[in-house]
Amino acid sequence: MQLRRILLKNFRRFPRFKRNFTGGFNLVMGPNESGKSTLQDAIVQGLLDRPTGKKAEMKHKAWDSDRMYEIEIQYILPGGLEYTIRKDYEKGSHEVIGPDGSDDSREGLERAVEEALGTTSQALFLNTACIRQDDMDILGGGQDEIASRLQQIVMGGVTGVDQVIVSLKQKISDYERGWMTSAPKNPGPVKVLQNEIDEVEDQIQEISAGVEKREGARDELSEAREMASENSEKLGTRKDAIESHERRLELKEKLEDQNRIENELQDKLDRLNQAEVMIKAAETDLQELSGLSALDDEKKDALQNAYEEQRTRSVEVAEQEKLLSELETQVEEVPGVKKRSYLGPIILIILGLITGIAGALPFLIPDLIYDPSLGLILLFLGGALTTAGLVWFLFLGLSNRRTFGIQGQVQTAQARYKQGQKALGQADEELQGLLEPTGCDSWESYQEGLVRYQHLEGERAKAEVARDAILGPDVTPEELREQRRQLSRERRDTEEELEEIASVPEMKALEYAKLRSEVHNLEEELKKTQELIVRLEALSEVEGPSLEALYRLQEREDALRRRLDLEVERHEVYKLTLDGIQQARDETMRNAQEALTPQLNTYLERLTGGRYTQAVVGEDLTIQVLHPDKGDEAIGMDELSLGTQDQVYLAARLALIDLIFQGAQPPLLMDDPFVKFDPERRVAALELCQDLAADRQIILFTCHEHHEHYADHVIALE
Repeated sequence: MQLRRILLKNFRRFPRFKRNFTGGFNLVMGPNESGKSTLQDAIVQGLLDRPTGKKAEMKHKAWDSDRMYEIEIQYILPGGLEYTIRKDYEKGSHEVIGPDGSDDSREGLERAVEEALGTTSQALFLNTACIRQDDMDILGGGQDEIASRLQQIVMGGVTGVDQVIVSLKQKISDYERGWMTSAPKNPGPVKVLQNEIDEVEDQIQEISAGVEKREGARDELSEAREMASENSEKLGTRKDAIESHERRLELKEKLEDQNRIENELQDKLDRLNQAEVMIKAAETDLQELSGLSALDDEKKDALQNAYEEQRTRSVEVAEQEKLLSELETQVEEVPGVKKRSYLGPIILIILGLITGIAGALPFLIPDLIYDPSLGLILLFLGGALTTAGLVWFLFLGLSNRRTFGIQGQVQTAQARYKQGQKALGQADEELQGLLEPTGCDSWESYQEGLVRYQHLEGERAKAEVARDAILGPDVTPEELREQRRQLSRERRDTEEELEEIASVPEMKALEYAKLRSEVHNLEEELKKTQELIVRLEALSEVEGPSLEALYRLQEREDALRRRLDLEVERHEVYKLTLDGIQQARDETMRNAQEALTPQLNTYLERLTGGRYTQAVVGEDLTIQVLHPDKGDEAIGMDELSLGTQDQVYLAARLALIDLIFQGAQPPLLMDDPFVKFDPERRVAALELCQDLAADRQIILFTCHEHHEHYADHVIALE
């Protein structure tokens, strides 16, 4: 048989999936969780499972779909006959389409699968043709595990002969309980019949005792029933009281815990609210200082520099103002410092010059009318006036020179004062320009704002730390408040339930202990009374010591004895069957041993690269390997490496497949069984798969890309 195509709908991780296979060596390759195991399960289910709507099938339904899945598998048989199996788990239907048409019957499906695989047993197929890494992983214990696994495969899987043997042994054990072994509480069918026979014999003896005993039993039964009713009523009342008392104690303890936890939560909430109020108040105050929050170090440095510049300019202006004031005071207070006019001496000099010229004219112009002596007088007077004017002018010049020096200092001081005021104004404007974004109108208010801002930041940080300490890392304030509200509701429910049972009087410890003792005594007494009632009812049902009643009891005894003989005979049949099956199993295991060994050796030599060439298979399918380094001494599996154990197991599985499926060629599904192989033996295993693929289809599921070049066909999953 060769798989050709598989189509899946809503099967686990595949909403829709379609892939083709070829004959020979197929490699299904993909990373973990890409669907390799899902595809392998789909192949097995598509071939060997029957849609029934069982809950077990729900695990394969696609995660995001409400519909069950569909599987379609196309394959060919030797001779080129093509078949298709379709299974719809939503409808619970199946269909086989072949050269002769379509068949949806169960028998038709089983015939097609039997012809294709050589078996209709899913357990046998899984335990032979499906070689999973899980099978390798469970063999870490060595020889016993391998032998057990191979026995299981030879006998047909977990539901094979071993299970039948276990079932027969259980049945035999059940029959022998209380008969051949002690089992007073759960006797087997033989012992039950023996007990019933003894009871019937006792009844016969009792009937023979006469009417007196029967009537006495009836009277005693009436009294026992009355006593049982009375005790049942008392027992019910006392149990209700005990239950109410225990429930009250439980509710009180629960209420104490709820109150304690509620108080703890309330304390947390109070502290949380306080912290949140502090945070909100700080944030409100900080909002008023929002201009300061935008200040970085560079802006703060600029403000500091502007302030220092303004202070420097202010000091300079003050010093210049003081100097100017002193100079102006000096100008006003020092005599002779005021500036005098040159008009007087100039006029005097001019008069002197005019008078001198007038006096010189008679000498220069003889024809003048006035006397030369008058000219001399005028000349002398003009020289005196001119000399006086010059002296006066010189005196004024010296005096005004002093005045000009002081006034020059005053003017220089005034100029510097004006320049200082201008620079101070510029410094003030720069400082105010920098202060304006902060919302402060002066350097002092800015300094106060900074101090207040830092204080508020600190207060907010402390409040946030307190809040976070109260909440912890994963709880929000609303969640904490909801916990408090939920606990309050639960506490109120507890209080209401306590109020409902408040009408029941409370009991002290001694009263409670006494009541429990009474309940225990009443239960024991009621149990004994009920047992007595059962016995008395059996006695009272006998109508009388008539022969007819006695014959009926004797007939019942005979019937019980015949049933007892039948059960004893059945016990012997089970024992004989068990012996026969065990002998047949042992014979099967011996035959499997003889047929398995040659082919196992062939595969083992290939898989180990000739390192191991011969194995010894015991009657119980335990395997020993002849070790070449120990003079071909047979060693157990426990002495081999885990990788070599896997290779021995794989060789045995391949040999069993050849042995079991002699008339059929089912495909081999191999789920990465080479994980523990070293590189050399992994290559040997892959080459063996290439050779085996010449006669049967092999599908290897793996996540290793280096297997790719050994395959005839590669299916990549993502």
